[in-house]
Amino acid sequence: MWMGAPTVILSHARGHFEIGLALAFLGYLERTIVAGHRYTGLHDWSGLTGYDTETRKVFTRWTDKHRGDFHRIVIYTDSRLVRMGIATAKLVLGSIVEAVGSRAELDALIAAAVPKI
Repeated sequence: MWMGAPTVILSHARGHFEIGLALAFLGYLERTIVAGHRYTGLHDWSGLTGYDTETRKVFTRWTDKHRGDFHRIVIYTDSRLVRMGIATAKLVLGSIVEAVGSRAELDALIAAAVPKI
């Protein structure tokens, strides 16, 4: 995970998203987000094959608690299992979190949000 711009959080994940990694991910966000700013999360999770059930629960609870800190959270994944997890999280989080169906969609969002150097 890294900052693509002052208020743009980017990440790339692959393999199995274990709870320990989720807690490290959220720990980074806790240290990074600044009160009064609103962030956009753009995540390439196309390499994920699955996740621990507790990972989805922890992400959902944390995001619900911090929903005022985010404009939107967009996740690209090829995994049906991960897409189901996103759909389940949307029941709590609503439109703040969304999945995109192609790498091109995510790339376009990143290009619009991250300034070229």
